[in-house]
Amino acid sequence: MSMKTPQKTEWDDLAAQHDTLGHLLEAMGNTLVERKASRVRVEELLAELREVVRAHFVDEEDGGFFDKIIAEAPRLERQAKGILQEHQQLTKRLERMSELARSDGKAGEWWSNLETEFAGFSKRFHDHEEKENGLLQETYSRDIGAED
Repeated sequence: MSMKTPQKTEWDDLAAQHDTLGHLLEAMGNTLVERKASRVRVEELLAELREVVRAHFVDEEDGGFFDKIIAEAPRLERQAKGILQEHQQLTKRLERMSELARSDGKAGEWWSNLETEFAGFSKRFHDHEEKENGLLQETYSRDIGAED
């Protein structure tokens, strides 16, 4: 089996962004589980997460990530466009979480609601990143059989 590999630095940047996002998600999750941070700190962490996620999505959309996938493997266009549409859904979930963080409410209920909302977002985001990684693998890994 032979693999066709995209430009290394471009995909390395994407992997680095995924790592950064993973660390931010972990920090946010830990903060919500521990329930020791101030509401202001939670809002700051969510704002940071929102900004990094937004920048990541812009890089993928405007940087040609999906265009390159489709150009290399047109058969994956539908799958790529479906993953791309998830960006808007994930961004909306982050906005709802931010609104929830800014809301007034009893401390226990506030933490619980945020923790539940974040767990749902985090799962969807991880699933999304897995789909993107799978799309990359499917695009650039191909069995060329006898040509190998």
